[in-house]
Amino acid sequence: MNQLRISPVALLVAVSALSSLPAFPAELQDAKQVSSAIQFSIRSEILKEGRVVLIYVPDTYGSASARQKRYPVLYLLDGRAYFEVTTGIAHHLGSWNAAVQWIPDLIVVAIPNTQRPRDMTPTHMAEGPYSSGSGGAAAFRKFLEGELMPAVDKQFRTSEERILVGHSLAGLFVLDTFLERPQLFEAYIASDPSLWWDNNLLARKLAARSDVPPGKSVRLYIAQANTPDSTPGEHDAHKAGITAFCAALETARWPVRYSYQYFEDENHFSVPLQAIYRGLLFAFRDPASGKPTSASAPPNKSLERTREE
Repeated sequence: MNQLRISPVALLVAVSALSSLPAFPAELQDAKQVSSAIQFSIRSEILKEGRVVLIYVPDTYGSASARQKRYPVLYLLDGRAYFEVTTGIAHHLGSWNAAVQWIPDLIVVAIPNTQRPRDMTPTHMAEGPYSSGSGGAAAFRKFLEGELMPAVDKQFRTSEERILVGHSLAGLFVLDTFLERPQLFEAYIASDPSLWWDNNLLARKLAARSDVPPGKSVRLYIAQANTPDSTPGEHDAHKAGITAFCAALETARWPVRYSYQYFEDENHFSVPLQAIYRGLLFAFRDPASGKPTSASAPPNKSLERTREE
């Protein structure tokens, strides 16, 4: 069985320190680096390669009062790019130090890319953007389910609640996983997903599904950015893919609570911060009261379209 392995030099290494740090000046000789980030490596027999994994644990994890506590786990795609912003949001919304506590404390498992087009795309495309090596999403999902998740659960005090977060092409993977393995995660957050892939493949797949997946209702949050600086063809195709998928969600009889939000003032590259923040609030919102499940707080009024069943 694959296990997460901690190299001695990687233990408690902050992500920001993965590159060389300047030496501390003489007046700061007593300074020390403090971080809740850990870098692991795991050998994947499914992908036939080694993968680096960055893991954040909340500041309560090591406290004596929390020794028996188990934590939800957020699995973050494009892990190198969005690790800091995601852990910052998780800390801000969950930590007692931040005094917000609108969501539970989370463990964040960030997965940096090796071959992004391969891992994030559900079908192989012979030509077009990201086509080279495409079509490996099913294998990457097997890696998550069969190798990485069991290793994380063995190493950390995890609960059964898991969240999958991805942006753009990784958002495509999030929604493909929602369709193919809906009960693998309790919540899905897709930030400006590339649903134009393979002629709106996922919208067509969802519209054609007549079955209702077994199991409890899951939560799904989709964010879309304006991206006014993209070319007209790219903008139209991107928008059409998301529109088609949301339309299919409206008619599907799946056990899902979903919310869609359009960000007029954000572009494709700036929207992840908004999507992760709003998506986590939605994921942990009580559907009856409209309040976050971890604290008494105002409901999120900015979600523009929500269907709950």
